[in-house]
Amino acid sequence: MRQLVLASRSPQRRAILTQLGIPFRVLPSAHPEEVVAGDPVATAERNAAGKAAEVLRRGAAAHNDLVLGVDTIVVVDGAILGKAVDEDEARRFL
Repeated sequence: MRQLVLASRSPQRRAILTQLGIPFRVLPSAHPEEVVAGDPVATAERNAAGKAAEVLRRGAAAHNDLVLGVDTIVVVDGAILGKAVDEDEARRFL
């Protein structure tokens, strides 16, 4: 039986799928996030695809499972903000 596999550590993504009543299991991806300079859409697409592909390469999902890789980025004045490295940087981003 096919199963949805969420390739993410994000508690928000888990909550969304749970609220929607979609059965799934979590297998976090080790794919490193990359930034495509000046192209937030390409950045999100590449990271989401990379996360799903990494889970598949590890053989973590059965052949017929559906693997969902997702990426969220924040763009301010055309600049892509990465993940804050600490609380101070998170405050500066806000």
